[in-house]
Amino acid sequence: MGIFDIWMCILQRFRKPKKERALVFVDYEHWFFSYKNLFGIKPDIKEWYDNICTRFQIEEAFFFADFTGIAVLRDEPGHIRKVSDSIIETGNLVGRNKKDMSDFVMLDYIYRKAMEHSNIKYFVLFTGDGHFQSVVKFLRDKCGKKVIQYGVKGCCSKQLCDAALEHYSVPAEDIKPSVYYPMIIKRLDWAAEHPEAIVTFMNTVRYVSQRNEVSEAIVIQALNQMLERGFICKKRRRIDFNNSVLVLSANWDKLQECGLWSPETKNSQKV
Repeated sequence: MGIFDIWMCILQRFRKPKKERALVFVDYEHWFFSYKNLFGIKPDIKEWYDNICTRFQIEEAFFFADFTGIAVLRDEPGHIRKVSDSIIETGNLVGRNKKDMSDFVMLDYIYRKAMEHSNIKYFVLFTGDGHFQSVVKFLRDKCGKKVIQYGVKGCCSKQLCDAALEHYSVPAEDIKPSVYYPMIIKRLDWAAEHPEAIVTFMNTVRYVSQRNEVSEAIVIQALNQMLERGFICKKRRRIDFNNSVLVLSANWDKLQECGLWSPETKNSQKV
């Protein structure tokens, strides 16, 4: 073996393995509304996409939803474009079974791409809907594809998960109470500019819960955690000659020190 052959062997040994090519199909309504209803947060599209890219070379990623017809989704294409321009609008559909028809659009894309891209082995599907079980089996059994399925934890059909080669739930870990700190801080920021407001523990819980459509239990957990960490304190406030009440106030210095708040954001948020 010559010196050239030896060097080639060394290079091949340390060369990074080539990533498999993949197509990605995202049922964005499933992702968005499951996160909103269960956790009161929005999908971190870029974080998820970047994670997928560590394993696959993404040829194209398609995102499906009624972006124009559903008011809360109208700004979402701007976030999606950080990772993909393949945004499929399903809002021109009419009828009582609109969600089923939206699924049909996504299914149609998957079938067509399976026929057009016989050389792409991996198909990544983000959905929890059992309607997609049949297309997973088609990709697997008829097209020889390897299907990776993602779905929101607690919102996935078992049959769909079982049909895929691999199944992953998001979020990968339980949502931590700290996710809800900004919601509480926003309320206290407003209260600091309205000294007439009486901000108690429970009326803060009710307000933040209703305003952000999250459960009171998780807000209570977050508030207690912030009190324990010294981000918020309770102070007794007299409301008339005979009565007083415990109100909440923020420790702005500590919040700033921990990067949870800055003076630039104060006064800029409206509740």
